[in-house]
Amino acid sequence: MSEISGHSSAQSETSNFRKMVEAKGASIVVVSGFDEAIEQVLSGRAEMTANDSVSFAEYFKEHPDANLRLLSGDLGTGSNSSILMAKGQDALRNAIDESLKKHLENGDIKAIYEKYVGEDLSPKN
Repeated sequence: MSEISGHSSAQSETSNFRKMVEAKGASIVVVSGFDEAIEQVLSGRAEMTANDSVSFAEYFKEHPDANLRLLSGDLGTGSNSSILMAKGQDALRNAIDESLKKHLENGDIKAIYEKYVGEDLSPKN
């Protein structure tokens, strides 16, 4: 990750990845999303972009001959995801919690990740 400092990175304005590469010394080329970030890198207007491994894996599946490489190492720690709903939706929240618990325990979520992402990214706790 020492390769980041002093280079330009295409990132969206509110991206957590923007904060990570800035902290490692990158200058930011503001883009609207992942597709534009890739285009900025391919056109030479930015030297890199940071995003999650799932996005890059999907991009390389669709563009196996892309003239891009991944830096080795981790940029940061994993992140949590949440479901936003209106207050007072206790029955819905409980149903979602139960469904997630069931599908984590029986391996469904692991199987979905492995089928569509190519690796198990299900929560471990």
